[in-house]
Amino acid sequence: MRSMHKRRRLLLKLMLAAGLLAAGAAVSPAVPAAAPAAALTRDQLRTLAALVADLFPHAALDQSHYQNVVAALTRLLGDAGQRRLIIAGLAQLDGAAGRRWRERAPAQRLARLKQLESAAFFQLLRYHSMQALYSDPAVWALYGYQGESLSKGGYLQRGFNDLDWLPEPGVEAGQ
Repeated sequence: MRSMHKRRRLLLKLMLAAGLLAAGAAVSPAVPAAAPAAALTRDQLRTLAALVADLFPHAALDQSHYQNVVAALTRLLGDAGQRRLIIAGLAQLDGAAGRRWRERAPAQRLARLKQLESAAFFQLLRYHSMQALYSDPAVWALYGYQGESLSKGGYLQRGFNDLDWLPEPGVEAGQ
């Protein structure tokens, strides 16, 4: 009985600490608002855009959508550790095989990305690229996603229940 009380107290302390950490992160972001894009060369920015397009290939997206992701990624450069990681990772991509990343065949780029999947550089770019790309309302529009529904009355009044590709409930197909 006593050990269960201690475990519950420990759980409550951990939950309180996690809540305080989350609140502190929301109040004081680690990345400054001013994006130091000058830390990357124009060539590195192009490589970064090509890398994002390789990570998230979509036929419906043009380069402007990937450039928006690169703009969001440049905010990471405000943190010295992340800046070093990104610059070193881009140099590693361009340095391997003696050719620039953008000049390689798509199959070579994909094989290299598979090798890098567990690297911190890859994980950082994958996570932040995914956040930037799929939170862009311009991308949503291309795929028919209308965005969140709560402020617009919910999904039931916005087509959620429009099952025009299925037969009416209780009616057999073909009757």
